[in-house]
Amino acid sequence: MKINYTLDREDYKKADKELMTKRYIFLITYFSLVSVIVSYTFVYKDFNWPEFLFISVSFFFFALLVISIIPDIIKHLKIKKIIDSQPGLLGEKSIEIKTDGIEFNNFDNSVAKFYEWHTIKKTYITKNYSFITLKNRTSFIIKNEDLKESDFIKELKSKIKTSF
Repeated sequence: MKINYTLDREDYKKADKELMTKRYIFLITYFSLVSVIVSYTFVYKDFNWPEFLFISVSFFFFALLVISIIPDIIKHLKIKKIIDSQPGLLGEKSIEIKTDGIEFNNFDNSVAKFYEWHTIKKTYITKNYSFITLKNRTSFIIKNEDLKESDFIKELKSKIKTSF
């Protein structure tokens, strides 16, 4: 199965925003729970609300900043730099499911990259984009509107599951 798709700078920005929204909803929930547990361990013997709230809020913001926000800003800047330095990432492309992996091509077929099934980590879908993530921390973005008339992601997921 083969599909053609097109990406531009705006697609990278929108996909990044959708991914961050999904990620931060999870992280805020997770860090809220963890910060309550951590702060309770500091005050459980002599419990008082002001100290509990201070530790909880401090831990929450520190963890969110150090574990999430700073690395995400660095990652965003690296992606922006890569896109600026490699204009070949933009434009028309194709992806094809083959028996032993997937193949990515520029529309003019000048650059072909083949990835075997064992190198693909996962696929996931947001509102407007689908992502194919490789084990080397590379991701490919495909607009969902380019996938409307095919079961590409379903077939890709089934191939990934059956290849292990």
